Amino acid sequence: MQDPLTHLPNRHYVENIAEQLLKEASQNQKICAVVLVSLDQFKTVNELHGYATGDAVLKQMASLFREEFADPIVISRFYGDEFLIINPTVNTLDEATSLARQVRDMARRPIQTATYRLSIQCSIGVAVSPRDGENLAQLVQRANLAAKRAKSIGGNSIQPYVTGMEENNRWEAALAADLRYATLDNQLNLLFQKQNQTKTGELVGYEALVRWRHAEKGQIPPEDFIPIAERSGIILDIGAWVLREACRAAADWQDPVAVSVNASPSQFTRSDFSGLVSTVLMETGLEPHRLEIELTESTPIEDHSRVLQTIIALREMGVRVAMDDYGTGYSSLNTLQAFPFDKLKVDRVFTQSLEDSPQARAILRSAVLLGHSFGIPVIAEGVETEKQLNFLKEMGCQQVQGFLFGKHLLPGQIKSAREPEKRRAG
Repeated sequence: MQDPLTHLPNRHYVENIAEQLLKEASQNQKICAVVLVSLDQFKTVNELHGYATGDAVLKQMASLFREEFADPIVISRFYGDEFLIINPTVNTLDEATSLARQVRDMARRPIQTATYRLSIQCSIGVAVSPRDGENLAQLVQRANLAAKRAKSIGGNSIQPYVTGMEENNRWEAALAADLRYATLDNQLNLLFQKQNQTKTGELVGYEALVRWRHAEKGQIPPEDFIPIAERSGIILDIGAWVLREACRAAADWQDPVAVSVNASPSQFTRSDFSGLVSTVLMETGLEPHRLEIELTESTPIEDHSRVLQTIIALREMGVRVAMDDYGTGYSSLNTLQAFPFDKLKVDRVFTQSLEDSPQARAILRSAVLLGHSFGIPVIAEGVETEKQLNFLKEMGCQQVQGFLFGKHLLPGQIKSAREPEKRRAG
């Protein structure tokens, strides 16, 4: 009935008392809240710091739960890195969500182990009876679906269960299964978008953009499949494919300009990314100074020290590293200060609001000033009008990219160094 590591009640105990808790809630005209707490990136803690550190984290989390909650609230280590909290005295869903916020705030406290001081994030799903289920199995299943949705939103998120999550979960699982074969079945392809000097219009490089044409579903937008790739770990295979194909294409360009390739924190921390980059450069013959890796913070950076080591290794071999999508997602001043970036890239959402949003102009102007103070260039993406370009020129933004300079290009549409002179002239 007790978890031997944390000394909390275990899953068997909860399953034995669940029926009684639900019955009491119903008799007292209350609803029973089931809150599933899933620790984010806990596998990474074990891999980087060892299982003893992971065990210490679980024990301290259990201790915090015991200090925070008392009867009739039941706390359980339900499975692996998941805790289950059941409160049979809740009046509304808002109260259940408030309980989840209390859990999240508690989990934010830094945890000190014998060797490390760690900051733990968690994803929390909430389900309530009788709305979301009549028994524990249904409630846990739906709280788990909600927790998965919270994890997809980002660390320290709370998500109540809503109808239709099962269907979304099945759709995502099916898409993830298909995505595993996309690189093998030649369903992925690259497009390239120009990057230009703001003042002169001179071409300075291209950004490689991955696209997926599903064999049955057709074109699937990156905003749909990249988050799935992140959550499933497939991003490592896709990232390696994009890097190799982009470098192979760039090595053949007539103009020796740079190629920018997106990479996520998981690529930096869960694989020998610098080793992969070195191998790809050797295989393709691309000069290191022509490669720029854009660190895309689509997921929070869990291990700053590992990312820093990777950035330093890349820069030592001559590869440049840029912060991508500055101002959105998880990018922050702290990230900019922590890592030695070579370029700062401002997200398109601010560029596209330049003409009618003083706030967007202020954010862009501050980003340019930041870049100047750090001694690194700033590039704004999403430039589509001359008016936007003029604003950026006035601000001193050094580089731009967007449809104003042309549509995305297929690899074959960029001039090759091996093309005959007659064809180039045409």
